[in-house]
Amino acid sequence: MKKTKVIHLVPDLGVGGTQKVVLDICSSANLNQYDVSIYTLNKDIELLSTYQLSPEIKIKTYTYQYSLNYSLLSYFKHFLFTKFVKRNGAQLINDIIGEKPDILHLHIHPRELRIGILIQQKTNCELVFTQHLLRLNQKSLSLNILGVIYRIVFKKYNIIAISKGTYDEIINHKLLGKDKKLTRIENKLNINLYKPKPKIKREYTSVVYVARIDYPKGHEDLIVSWSKINSKHKKKLILVGPDGLNNKIQDLTKKLILDNSVVFMGTQYQITDILNECDFAVFPSYQEGLPIALLEKMAMELPIVVSDIPELTSIVKDNVNGIVFKCGNTDDLAAKISLLIENIELRKKLGHKARKTILENYGSKNIAMPNEIFYEKVLHSKKD
Repeated sequence: MKKTKVIHLVPDLGVGGTQKVVLDICSSANLNQYDVSIYTLNKDIELLSTYQLSPEIKIKTYTYQYSLNYSLLSYFKHFLFTKFVKRNGAQLINDIIGEKPDILHLHIHPRELRIGILIQQKTNCELVFTQHLLRLNQKSLSLNILGVIYRIVFKKYNIIAISKGTYDEIINHKLLGKDKKLTRIENKLNINLYKPKPKIKREYTSVVYVARIDYPKGHEDLIVSWSKINSKHKKKLILVGPDGLNNKIQDLTKKLILDNSVVFMGTQYQITDILNECDFAVFPSYQEGLPIALLEKMAMELPIVVSDIPELTSIVKDNVNGIVFKCGNTDDLAAKISLLIENIELRKKLGHKARKTILENYGSKNIAMPNEIFYEKVLHSKKD
């Protein structure tokens, strides 16, 4: 029987929740039915060292020069000027065309989605895009214009939404093409990889935040809040993730925090080892989808303080499996962090409930299966 050829296109295989989702999908793929490959826009593949992928899965890396400039002008340039995309991604596009995939599954930023359309024009493959993040959930003129821009390209894709919020956004902004399919596949963890250990008693309480240092992630609020905490207990804040703000948060920390209680660890790949060393976690983000980093913290039995955005409160319930604070309110965040620093028993109760939430709702041994079911629906619809 001829295998269905699936190519996953990702920004890289470095640190990140999207990257982990793709590797989880591929590591549990039905390789008797699917010929699976991963293509990356750049050559960072460090996360691969933490996974055991079948040698049947081909990995190819490129040097596609994408920018982090997310202005409307930049969107127009990438969405509308085909010559720019062709020139920038010529080798990548030609190589995928040569593979003649049945499914091209993109997990990249929407601005690069023109790549898939150029490939489809030469191969007649089906395009699938996973929307990993809420992007249009605030009301503004620029976001309304961005919604119009998205419709130009999104309508060519079958879409997987990773949360109710991302699903509703696609419907509300009419991003789905008339002949395309939409499904909701929530992010899940291979729970066998997350095994919390008993906490070692220390002279300080350790708090962890794992996220790329960037504006939507709320690092500035976190540092300001940390500076407001007046606890008698010794404490340490551990920040894990690459820096996208050119040392802005580090400089703010030097200005506000004088006791060396904040540690920047940069990019790390053995996240479970770090989480096992911490007492609880924070997640002060302004914008999310369904973050793998949140699920990982909860799976490791860490109580977690989260901002009250719907993407997080759909999972974390206040005083049930975590603590919720008012997004952007640094006094409230400081108070909630202090509460968990002072109360060990509350940490234990919330941490136990957090892991139970993951076991019951966000754990899976076959993360690929829902995606493969969607592929079959897409291909069946094409035959019809």
